[in-house]
Amino acid sequence: MQRLYARVIEDVGAEEVLRGFDFHLYAHEDIFRLPAAAPRPAAQVIEGVIRPRQAKDDWELHQLYQECTPHPVQMAEGLISANGGMEFGPAVPAASEEQYVLEVEGRICGYLRLLSGGQGCCLTLMVPPEHDVHRRGLLTWGIEALSRGRPRPVFCGVRQYDKRMQSLLQDYGFEFMATAALLAKMLAVRVKEPVFKLVPALEQRVERAPTHTYEEYTAGKA
Repeated sequence: MQRLYARVIEDVGAEEVLRGFDFHLYAHEDIFRLPAAAPRPAAQVIEGVIRPRQAKDDWELHQLYQECTPHPVQMAEGLISANGGMEFGPAVPAASEEQYVLEVEGRICGYLRLLSGGQGCCLTLMVPPEHDVHRRGLLTWGIEALSRGRPRPVFCGVRQYDKRMQSLLQDYGFEFMATAALLAKMLAVRVKEPVFKLVPALEQRVERAPTHTYEEYTAGKA
């Protein structure tokens, strides 16, 4: 374990306590809620195919993450190096979890994570700026998928650097609830090992002295 993470929701005192234990703030996240009784958006025509996430998608998803996430946040979350099987967002207790990707012309242009529980649902969406045209359709699809069955509120946490997503949620009837501070504490520190340089005077080869065979010696001579 190399890092500890904390999420503090509008509690300055708790945040100060964590800072005293070497936790560092790396992002703020706004939490939105779509009430269970709120009207759901009408279905939209989606370009491409929305399909379940597969293991082969890990590399492209990492590239997507890098495009959507500022470099300091990548460093704090420890996902700056391409590693397979990575998860986006914290683990949340839920009755079920589904992950989907939006594939357009053989390229992954969006990621969707759906969590369903007894009291509500949670939606996480990741679409890079260059594919912003697909954001509304993917969000609509996710809300529709979570709305099947009995009505439940839908929650969505959005990092404050994702301004496009914040404005879009409000258009869809999501209500702002609170702001969470995201903090991380490093448990491992990089250590630079010294490189021992060779001293040229000591690394020169020693020339072998010539040896003489028995036959080269003559009687009376050393």
